[in-house]
Amino acid sequence: MAVVAALPVAAVFLLIGSRRAPAWKAALLGAGLAFLLATTVWSMPLAAALAAVAYGVATGIYPILYIVWGSLLLYQLTVVTGWAERLRTSMAHLATDRHLLLLLVGFGFAAFLDSTAGFLTPVTVATALLVGLGVPALEAAAYTLVASSLPPIFGAMGIPVLVMAEVAEVPLEALARTQAAIAALLIVGFPAWLTVTFGGMAALRRLWWPALAAGLAYGTALWWTVTRVSLYPAGLVAAVAALLAIWVTAGHRRLTGPDGSWRAARPWWPYWVLMGAVVVWSLPAVSTVLGRSTILVRMPVLQTLSWRLDLLASPGTAILAATALVALFARSSLAQVAEAVVASARQVRYPLVNMLSMFALAQLMNASGMTRSLGMAVAGARGAFPLLSPFLSWFGGALAGSNTASNALLGRLQSLTASQLGLDPLLVVAIAGAAAPLGKMVAPQVIAAAVGAARLEGAEGRLLRIGLLHGLLWTSLLGVAGMLLMW
Repeated sequence: MAVVAALPVAAVFLLIGSRRAPAWKAALLGAGLAFLLATTVWSMPLAAALAAVAYGVATGIYPILYIVWGSLLLYQLTVVTGWAERLRTSMAHLATDRHLLLLLVGFGFAAFLDSTAGFLTPVTVATALLVGLGVPALEAAAYTLVASSLPPIFGAMGIPVLVMAEVAEVPLEALARTQAAIAALLIVGFPAWLTVTFGGMAALRRLWWPALAAGLAYGTALWWTVTRVSLYPAGLVAAVAALLAIWVTAGHRRLTGPDGSWRAARPWWPYWVLMGAVVVWSLPAVSTVLGRSTILVRMPVLQTLSWRLDLLASPGTAILAATALVALFARSSLAQVAEAVVASARQVRYPLVNMLSMFALAQLMNASGMTRSLGMAVAGARGAFPLLSPFLSWFGGALAGSNTASNALLGRLQSLTASQLGLDPLLVVAIAGAAAPLGKMVAPQVIAAAVGAARLEGAEGRLLRIGLLHGLLWTSLLGVAGMLLMW
């Protein structure tokens, strides 16, 4: 039965891996196959199967899509109003050292873009900017491909963590704290590792302080924000902290331009508004009042599943409020707002189908018992499971090109297997969630985006080898850590 239960997941991975179908089509076909197997082989009643699909789609739309679309809308609004271009221009004046530029743009700015726009935006924008600033194309693409793969543990507004908690059925706050601790420990040495592997010891001797400061600032800010404020703005706060740390330690003591003005800092103001709005929404007094409007919708047939609607208290509403303030302060015209809405809708349309299909597939497998059958088979690894678990999520991220999709597809399998082996499901899925974004280093669609941004047609193989080396090394580190912690 385990072999049959694996067919929907295998179909998704094979279709994406062979490039015979884009991710959204593969996910849709996988969900269709899961529906067929659930209602035939697992004898799931048709009404229950439809309820599972409805629940998966509903949770994909809210809160996931609601938060993702709000973030994309704000980003596109900065694009159409010209603030995004000013932000990129300001980055060009911050460093002249090539390896410092790589650290600033390839790591710090890419992490910032991931926390605000996500998807393929970090690797495409950061790579193109580095090439435009004179960095060799292959170096720019390879560095950004590797550097932009670890910060997405929390992604845009904590979406990957939110998805993992929902699918794996573990407490959200506990998972966020555990993943923040793992990410903080990993990220401390990550910029220094990037500097030495792409620039050698000479670059590290020259830039050891900015590299160390970037890792410490990112990790500390991430941990502090998750534990003291909220998981939702954690990635954004951490990225800004890393950028400021690089800037200050590299010798730019004041946040001003060459003429002493504040021009270099001004383009960041839309994201200060965003951080402020999310922090205000996270305050206990505010969240308590807004949370009073929460509605729980129980799914028909599957009464154990409830769709939580807390629109006013949602971070998505905070993001939309920030977007409205940015539109007002930037004096955006109605045409510009409409252009941003259309652009964000166009950007999210295929990821939306992919996301909703993945959620429907995951809920079908969970409700029908397919995930439990798979978990019993994977539990056969016994003592080696803590070592293999991160590689399973790494593989999912590599093929899906998204740690959010990998978490949605494999999160429940990881937690069930951990329970069957007597391991801590929270720790297992936290480590797995940290490994999933590392797979993006070798994801075909991410590599294609880097190649396109750097105009490096034919360099896919070289980028794949570089990503494979870094990805497997860091995933192995997580696997060994899992073995030590759980046995």
